Amino acid sequence: MSSLANANNAAPSSTSPPLTLTLPLIYGSLSTPLPPSTSSDYSTHKWTLYIRSYLDLSKWIKSVTFHLHPSFERSVRVVEECREVGGQYVFSCTSNGWGEFESLLKITYTSPTLKPTILKHTIRLYPQSTTGIVGGMKSTDGRVVNEFYDEICFEGVDKGWYEEGMRDSVKPPQPTPPITDPSLTLLQTFLEPSDREIVGRLVRAVKFVEGEIGMVKDRILRANSELEQARKLEGRKV
Repeated sequence: MSSLANANNAAPSSTSPPLTLTLPLIYGSLSTPLPPSTSSDYSTHKWTLYIRSYLDLSKWIKSVTFHLHPSFERSVRVVEECREVGGQYVFSCTSNGWGEFESLLKITYTSPTLKPTILKHTIRLYPQSTTGIVGGMKSTDGRVVNEFYDEICFEGVDKGWYEEGMRDSVKPPQPTPPITDPSLTLLQTFLEPSDREIVGRLVRAVKFVEGEIGMVKDRILRANSELEQARKLEGRKV
């Protein structure tokens, strides 16, 4: 688990103390083979490139810009709609193709003071390993998912923006609704319930570590204060 970025923002409001925010998310791609002779442009696969999370990403992310291979007619695609799919929140784009390539995902945040985050991801059409769904690649019936879990850490965010984002950003689990959009049907295939538990444990772990760090800092401050007092008393004796 590592930080994708430390998003440096402008000086926070003087009336709102700065906070640290950790945004967990999964980014990746899912591809499935096309039946023979169903495409007129030599495409062999249909793929979906996405960012997803159990947090309501629309609270934090304004848009995701997908930079595809320049051979695509629309090689730069800006997606501002965050869809709810199977209890998760997803920014995605879908297309057909015949080759693997590295894409760029630019995340623009709802706070104008935060710098965008750039992610790199390779769209895989053919399986190369079976290391698991989160943090690797998985193949089932010719479908290939290649995705990774990571966290974006923001230091010194404004309290108002933080509280607004946290409000209703995590909802209780809901029954998976039927999906009529064919571009998201593929994505739903790999939205396993275990991901919710994994992300929940990670978020709780981060909060625990932050609390432990806070207590250690308090102990250090108290120890420094006691040491300073002892030095003053020692100086008086001399």
